[in-house]
Amino acid sequence: MHIVDQVLSLDRHPHRSWTNRPLSVIDKIILHQSMTASDTKALNQYHISSNHICLQGCPRICYHFAIESDGKIVQCNDVSDIVWHTKGENTTSIGIVVLGNFNGLNYRGGQQPSSQQLLALGELIQYLCREYRISLQKVFGHHDFREGPCPGYYLQEWITFLKSGQITDLVNNEDPKLMITLQKALSSLGYYHGRIDGLWSPECRKAVLQFQVDNQLLPDGLMGEVSWKKIKNCLAVASFKPQAKGA
Repeated sequence: MHIVDQVLSLDRHPHRSWTNRPLSVIDKIILHQSMTASDTKALNQYHISSNHICLQGCPRICYHFAIESDGKIVQCNDVSDIVWHTKGENTTSIGIVVLGNFNGLNYRGGQQPSSQQLLALGELIQYLCREYRISLQKVFGHHDFREGPCPGYYLQEWITFLKSGQITDLVNNEDPKLMITLQKALSSLGYYHGRIDGLWSPECRKAVLQFQVDNQLLPDGLMGEVSWKKIKNCLAVASFKPQAKGA
């Protein structure tokens, strides 16, 4: 996972700034959608101008991280900054925005998150949960605190799936035998073309993601129980050779 640090390069409001917090108070992650197709810099310009959050403009973009349509993860503010993304929860939460215009409650945006965004989002959440000791059960959508279309139906469903425990993050799995089994399976199905080395590499993650997309699974790029069952079923079908008549 690569995070592009734009904390110092994004424009700031000329007269306003965030207040800070100790990292020990952070206990949750809250997801949002931008409800636009803009990039991070454009959304930042909107936030530092007069906007729906604050008529006087905000200090800068009101999220700690943004995920662009190609899956690029941008850090917009220091995690110690108290940014204004969810009223009543800002002091204790990390805000992530997925850039896009997604269908939600009483709102039709006409888009859904890209597979690259979901892959990046899964990796970022796993990283933040480890780094700040946050339980996956403390990952929420903006809708959980204020009824509305943010972050949209698809991301709300993704959050529910994340909390179900069916996603297993294999990035830190130290059992090379398990990874070799996965690599061989994906190779047999034509998705993985790298070395069978037992390493959870970017190429292996991309193979998992493409398999999920092709098989109408939640495309998160992570290997969980549902994806693994589907892989085994596909292997069984691929290896099935009916006997010739009269055999």
